[in-house]
Amino acid sequence: RVGQYVERAQDILKTAQKLAVAKSGAQAQPGAAAEEIKEFDDAVEKLKFEVEKFLNKAENSLKQLAETDPKVKPDANGAKMNESRLINGRAEAKNARGVLKTLTLKIDTFKKGAAKMDDVAKKAATKAVDEAGKVLKALETKEKASAKLEEKAEKVYAALAKLKK
Repeated sequence: RVGQYVERAQDILKTAQKLAVAKSGAQAQPGAAAEEIKEFDDAVEKLKFEVEKFLNKAENSLKQLAETDPKVKPDANGAKMNESRLINGRAEAKNARGVLKTLTLKIDTFKKGAAKMDDVAKKAATKAVDEAGKVLKALETKEKASAKLEEKAEKVYAALAKLKK
């Protein structure tokens, strides 16, 4: 998780440095905008992969628990397994939400930096931001489905816990 915070801070620092350079009147390096857009696209793809990985892990754990019959009392081993599935599923879902937040921040900071680019680069940057927005929207939809699965798994777990008593 600390790595996510470091990545977010680096994005904010880069944006601040670009704004300082722009205010000083210095000219950007030729090709710097194209390199920046490529870095942004690569980062979006990497973060997309991470979110999907964490959501898949969460779904694997939570789905098994959510599909358990809440009326059948589990044995001691089954109860321990259910608790483990819930804990693991929650942790992976939380990791996915963290990476999703990092992606959102990356898009926002890049969008601010893209506004300062020249017209040619701005057009390419705007296209990259639009594509990243589509990726973000799709991932947010998957995360909402994961959150519903998490709620269902928690309800099944609570029902099974009551049967033990």
